[in-house]
Amino acid sequence: MLWLAPLAAAREVAAPSAPLAAQLVRGWPPTHEATGPPGAGARQLREPALREGAEARPLEARPLEARPLEAMALLLPDASGNKLELQPPALAWLESLRGPLAVVSAIGQYRSGKSYLLNQMMGLPCDKGFTVGHERHTQTKGVWFMEGGDAGPTRTLYFDTEGFDATGKAAVYDDRIFAFSTLISSAMLYNLVETIKEADVEKLSFVAQLAQEFWRRSQGAAAKGRGAHRTAKGSEWMPPALLWLVQRDFLQGSTVDEYLRDALKVASERPTDDEHAKRLNQIRKALSAFGDGMSGMGLVQPHVRRTALCELEQKDLAPEYIAGLARVREWVSKHTAADAAGGRVWPSGAELVAQVRKLVEALNAQEIPTAGSVIDAFNRDLILRNTAELKATLHAIALPLPTHELDAQARAAVHAAKAQIIRQTFGADLESAGGLGQFDASVDDLLHTLADANFRASHAACNGQWERCSGAVEKLKSATLPSRRRFWARIQECNITLASCVGPAAPEYLGRLHSLAVNGAAEYGEAFLNRISHLMLVGCAGGILVFRYVLQHATAEFVCWVVLIAVEVLPRLNAITQFSNAPTFWDSPTGQTVLQMYESAVYNEYIDADDWIHILLLVLVAVFFVRQCRVWYNGCCETCCGGGRRRKARAKDASRRGRKTRPVDYDDEEDEDEDDEERELRRPSRTLRR
Repeated sequence: MLWLAPLAAAREVAAPSAPLAAQLVRGWPPTHEATGPPGAGARQLREPALREGAEARPLEARPLEARPLEAMALLLPDASGNKLELQPPALAWLESLRGPLAVVSAIGQYRSGKSYLLNQMMGLPCDKGFTVGHERHTQTKGVWFMEGGDAGPTRTLYFDTEGFDATGKAAVYDDRIFAFSTLISSAMLYNLVETIKEADVEKLSFVAQLAQEFWRRSQGAAAKGRGAHRTAKGSEWMPPALLWLVQRDFLQGSTVDEYLRDALKVASERPTDDEHAKRLNQIRKALSAFGDGMSGMGLVQPHVRRTALCELEQKDLAPEYIAGLARVREWVSKHTAADAAGGRVWPSGAELVAQVRKLVEALNAQEIPTAGSVIDAFNRDLILRNTAELKATLHAIALPLPTHELDAQARAAVHAAKAQIIRQTFGADLESAGGLGQFDASVDDLLHTLADANFRASHAACNGQWERCSGAVEKLKSATLPSRRRFWARIQECNITLASCVGPAAPEYLGRLHSLAVNGAAEYGEAFLNRISHLMLVGCAGGILVFRYVLQHATAEFVCWVVLIAVEVLPRLNAITQFSNAPTFWDSPTGQTVLQMYESAVYNEYIDADDWIHILLLVLVAVFFVRQCRVWYNGCCETCCGGGRRRKARAKDASRRGRKTRPVDYDDEEDEDEDDEERELRRPSRTLRR
């Protein structure tokens, strides 16, 4: 990672020499040797900070006299509003300071009361300390500082910073302010409103990652042996003491510190069954860099007239607020003392200024991450990019597919994407940082979407094939000539048709086909034989009537009688006489043979009789009508159109063919003609009677 590369070169730039510093600050402000350090008189008038067990004294005992040094701007936004500009007067004054320095900064969202808090910490009114505003826009721009008046060998500088999340500002600007305050502070007041939120924890975890990386690259191998102990060596950067200060704390129950400790428990004390919990625990592990210098406190609302706080005297503020403020001052004094265990103090003003220059140069060059970590941002982009490529790969799979084949292809694509991420990941362990957990969560969503798409495609394909198959089977119920062979042929065609039905919907439709086959087998059992028996009974009875009275064919009539007796009479006689064990005709060998002959005739690989049986019936009906018309025509012409002549013609034809005919008696023919004439004479009378 290259975000601290400019710092290495910046370390080689020496701080301004003492004479140069004297020239920069000549005449302003007065030097400490001539007039003493600024605020010395005020420091003498203030009571010392409270120690553990000491009784909190009212702040009104501290006189709020005018300060000899007003708030100075150390950093201001540049013309673009995204970067920070150093202010030379403030740098010159800081560089002239001698002795150890402690920096106390207040960070937090805008309009959270940071400026008013620092004024109360220093015992200054609003017109003498940091500017306090009550408008919607931010009051403080950049970073401002003032020197506190606490007595002791260590001089305390209070840094007031511009609040986060104001409208009209880029997030990178907020991150620069946040990073600068964290890296430069000895003690940091994380000013929150009403409670600690998860977003506050995540934002501060960025500081921990940044601190560890900055210190590791600044100190090299020496950083590996560092634990939670916060010692100071020269101008080394060390994590500041951190106070989670909740303003307007009105919630009941546990204290802020107890709530903070419980909220920051890591995986060993929190359930980690899901990736989200693992990510939260990773954030909390990053905050462990602050070690034992992290605490939580709450301050009640100082007064109900929030917009008139600057007009109120100390005695008008809530006693609980004054007592809480005393505890905050005690915490600051404890963690900024040079002799305190783990104290973080700058050796001199020149050391502090040198570090400020390096930090601002790196921050403006955007080498320090702007939101979290460059590594995390890079890895997040890597995960998003590979997730998008994985989504395109899964979308390109042709559906539907069998579930096992789809799972195999999806696993192969996921494995390739994960291998690509692991191969290209940069910096910290991606598994411990929760990156793979984020990727796995995205993969689960993609696989779920793919499974749904496969089910829809499978259902659509199988449903179309099933409609064709079930329609063909349903037509069998209306067949004139039922056939078992035709039914099983249709079932086999359905098997072939549904062979292309794959995917999650395949078992459902194959189950439907199995049920159809089972129901059809039952339907084509005893019911099928009864239907064949009824069909043959009707056919034989109809044949007997037709061949006796219509077509008058004795042989065909005899065959119909034989079939009728064999199908209907003999099985009943056999059942009565026990002549055969077969209960029905179809169970006998003869019946089986007849049934096979029927099946072969009705349906075979060449023809389906059900397709032409209706045509055959129409032909038979047509033949019947033609024959009847011919008989009627011949009968009519015998009586009215010269029947004698036709008989003579037939006799001549018969004689030519050598057929034996009786001799023609013309007298008989004359008698027949006379009889015909008499019948014709009697016909009108019959017609009239009718």
